[in-house]
Amino acid sequence: KIQAVKWFCYYAVTSFFLIYVAHLTAFVAILTLDFKRRQAEKADCFVCCSAPKPVEDEKSESDNRTMLQRFFADIYTPLILKPIPSLIIVLVFIASACLNAYLATQITTEFNLQILVGDDSYLLEFFEVATELFGSNDGGRIPT
Repeated sequence: KIQAVKWFCYYAVTSFFLIYVAHLTAFVAILTLDFKRRQAEKADCFVCCSAPKPVEDEKSESDNRTMLQRFFADIYTPLILKPIPSLIIVLVFIASACLNAYLATQITTEFNLQILVGDDSYLLEFFEVATELFGSNDGGRIPT
């Protein structure tokens, strides 16, 4: 038996289960808290502060958007739709894709099995003999 793999599997199963339980419980709790925040008319980011009551005039009747919606609609979207910022965004995306493609070619895939076996394992003798016969520790490597 490879002890490192066994303990990793125990850890992974426990982690998956706890993350699943956290999603089941925390998601419902967060939705409930958000619903209560909206009913209390609290601000989005600063829940300790109350959102100001809209003033009853022509502007508030025609524009019921939140501050974040106004920011994206009135400032952010017109800014990124201009030619120069659009070109900068596309160039940054292309540079990032090229960098990622280059770095993907630099990944090595060797994996030495000796690091997974215990100190008292019978496989250590096999790895020593394989290294002696084949050199460069090929007996304990997964070919890729």
